[in-house]
Amino acid sequence: MIVKKYAVAVMAAAFLVAGITSPAQAQETGTELVGPGGSFKIDQTQQPSTDSQRLSAGLGSDAENSEIVLSSSINDAASASESYSLALPESATAQVITNDQNEESVLLLNGAGELLGGIASGDVIDASGNVVPTSFTVNGTTITQTLQNTDESGVAYPVRMSALAATEWYSAGWVTTDSRGYIVNAAPTALGKQQIAWNTHYIHVAHLKSILGTQAYRVNDNIEQQFVCHVVGGWLDSGVYNMESWQPSLPWQQIANPWDRCNRIK
Repeated sequence: MIVKKYAVAVMAAAFLVAGITSPAQAQETGTELVGPGGSFKIDQTQQPSTDSQRLSAGLGSDAENSEIVLSSSINDAASASESYSLALPESATAQVITNDQNEESVLLLNGAGELLGGIASGDVIDASGNVVPTSFTVNGTTITQTLQNTDESGVAYPVRMSALAATEWYSAGWVTTDSRGYIVNAAPTALGKQQIAWNTHYIHVAHLKSILGTQAYRVNDNIEQQFVCHVVGGWLDSGVYNMESWQPSLPWQQIANPWDRCNRIK
């Protein structure tokens, strides 16, 4: 079984603000998150809640932290947003993406166009226990998360808002064998299940290969089509994604349904 491992690269001494080339203006505060594509720092611009927590995305107690949940309390519609400051490596980019469920999140790519990380909504619950949708905006290296529908009388304050920041879409990837062939397995993280916009599919494939390491060659076109099917069909809630080498080679659109569940042969 091949389990994902990666070495933590040493970041450059200065984290550069997008569009600014002077190391003297770099942001040095915040929590550093590390993943296969590099590392970045994130910090809340206001005083964080005491229950903001660092999480490890299935990497083991000795691994660098790759995930954090940042929480805040919104007391009224006039203060319906929270901002987070980023310290990004040089040439990294931040952009808002929208998935098929119309959920917005922020995608971070490193200078090579690989996954650096992302920021997505966590639990956002009002005082009545109702879910409140949020949106994101990017202004340089400041990310703002804003409550939606605040003009509706149905929103009960205070609203407990949280954001998930992470560096991985998959916490582990490995290959197992079967009498019929081999199986490529990938365990998606919460961020990986959320950031499934159409223009991210190729990044998912590249991220899977980086996690598989020396087993990346196993991801041929057939495996890739099954994998993209799982990515797109996150609503199937299949847990670990299993891509089987003996499956017929079909476009992912033909197997993304409740009966095939991305694997035609059962």
